[in-house]
Amino acid sequence: DFVDADGDGVLDLVYLDTSDNSVNVIFGFDPSATTFEEVKIELHAMPTDMFGGFDHPLTVYSTESGDIWMFGSEATGTFGAMPVATLAPGLTMPLVGNFGGEQSPDILSVDESGPELVVLFDPWHRGGDHDPADDVPVPATPDLLDISDNGQFQDDDKTTLNNSRQELRLQFRVDDVVPGARVMLWIDGIRVGSTVIEDDSTSVTIVTDGFTVFRNGFRRITASMEVDGVLGHHSEALIINVFEPEVTVEPPAGDSGDGSTAQTDDEGRLSVHWGDEGEDINLHEQIPDAPPITGDVKLMHENKEGDATRPRPRRYAAGQSDTGLILFTGKDDGSWGQRNLTTEIPDAEPIIGDLDTFETPWGNLNVVGQNEDGDIVIYWQDGAADDNGDYRWNYSNISDGQLAANDQEVPAYASDIDSYITPWGGSNVVGLDDEGHIRIVWWSAESVIWISTDLTEFTESLAMVGEVSAYVTSWGGINIAGQNSEGRLVVTWWVPGGEWQVTDMGEFLSSPDLSSGSISSFITDGTLNIAGLTEEGDVIVYSWAVEDAIWSFEVLEIAEFESVTLVGRVQGYADSLGNITLFTTDLDANVHELGYDVATDAWGLVA
Repeated sequence: DFVDADGDGVLDLVYLDTSDNSVNVIFGFDPSATTFEEVKIELHAMPTDMFGGFDHPLTVYSTESGDIWMFGSEATGTFGAMPVATLAPGLTMPLVGNFGGEQSPDILSVDESGPELVVLFDPWHRGGDHDPADDVPVPATPDLLDISDNGQFQDDDKTTLNNSRQELRLQFRVDDVVPGARVMLWIDGIRVGSTVIEDDSTSVTIVTDGFTVFRNGFRRITASMEVDGVLGHHSEALIINVFEPEVTVEPPAGDSGDGSTAQTDDEGRLSVHWGDEGEDINLHEQIPDAPPITGDVKLMHENKEGDATRPRPRRYAAGQSDTGLILFTGKDDGSWGQRNLTTEIPDAEPIIGDLDTFETPWGNLNVVGQNEDGDIVIYWQDGAADDNGDYRWNYSNISDGQLAANDQEVPAYASDIDSYITPWGGSNVVGLDDEGHIRIVWWSAESVIWISTDLTEFTESLAMVGEVSAYVTSWGGINIAGQNSEGRLVVTWWVPGGEWQVTDMGEFLSSPDLSSGSISSFITDGTLNIAGLTEEGDVIVYSWAVEDAIWSFEVLEIAEFESVTLVGRVQGYADSLGNITLFTTDLDANVHELGYDVATDAWGLVA
């Protein structure tokens, strides 16, 4: 039958399979599609009747046992079944309607042994004040175990483990649990682990799943229990501080030379190596009153030509602090200054979480991210100079001022974001939403306004996990690399004049599975490159060259890496000759530089 099983307003195909006592749901069923998202939920008794609609959840009844189950995302936090009532076995002709005179729907069935009518009033608890979750005990606040608490002190709840692969999983203890319950662990509302209490224990250790990336910063860890199919309330939150050592890389300004890198230590002090000038700068030593950097950092160069009315091209480092977006600015005399763009611009909001930067074809810099509410916000130059001779910055809330105002769907990014510029001047922000869909928010001179596109829905492809990395070729091809739920590299791509395509690169090349959130991409005129870490923690590089038009991959065998654990995103760049430079970090925050020499066709450790 076709019902709205998950309450999203779209009909799904639901069928009962009595051979294994299961309820099967194909979400958003489209007969013309080649792939489907299907869920099978097995019950303890044979399902015989189902009914559902847009005004009440999908409900299944078993004449064998008399059990009634409610299905949906609201039942368990993820799509699943929740027992709501038990009637006498053998009832027939269940109907849903308003039989009790209240606003909530009821179930009417026939007991043929009587015969008599049986009415079950409001089994979904839609009309009453009682919440079934109130009957489920609430566990104690989770505790980060010492084996995962590798901060300066054993009890500071600080960790460099980010859960991106099995060896980087975290362990938590949860007390005040009850036998038979399923105990679930959550980070910022996303489930990252669960276990079932099999004995009389009142305490349990939960190990995280090993693929949901814990992003840098302060994160809320909560626990909840599911008892007899009812999901209880979350516990009080444990606040942990995730510090994943990572290096930020900016390619050289020209076709050759050294790139620049930036790294923040665990005290929030920012150090930058400017490769084009061979200069190492600790910005917090130069600017003692600069606030600690508590979030993401990006480096930028201005490519505008200086003239009599505008300042000379400058170098920037944009970083998040607890007080707002800090813009470190290299001055003409070689010194550095700082601007807090959030406090400087009226009505500006701080960026929370990841940020990214891009430069328009006409030379203006942009910093994009999300505010505390998850709105997409952007700080942008307009090309004019302020009273101090610096370029003027502005602020806009794209989600409120553009998307919502023009009836565009507003994405809720659950991943880090990436951005890219098309050869025709289009500005694009891309990331994954909480369902793993690739969501692009884009602007062009033709569109005039910002537009939101669900690329996963448009291509009828499967959901992805971790992060995405986008790159644009010189011929205008757009590529968005990520990984599927099995860890394989998947690239969603488009070339001018063609249609969007999806390639499972991991399956096509039989390459190793990837560590979640570790990939980045970079290009030259003739070569496309994607770099990351495998599930085993080795550096892997995918390449495609124009001359042979074939993708290949190489897992780098670096002897020095056998004794270290690499983490985070692998970043790099390639010069016009095809030489490649990669940077990665280990758990001790050491930066490792790798180089590929096109003349010798060999990789080596540079530093």
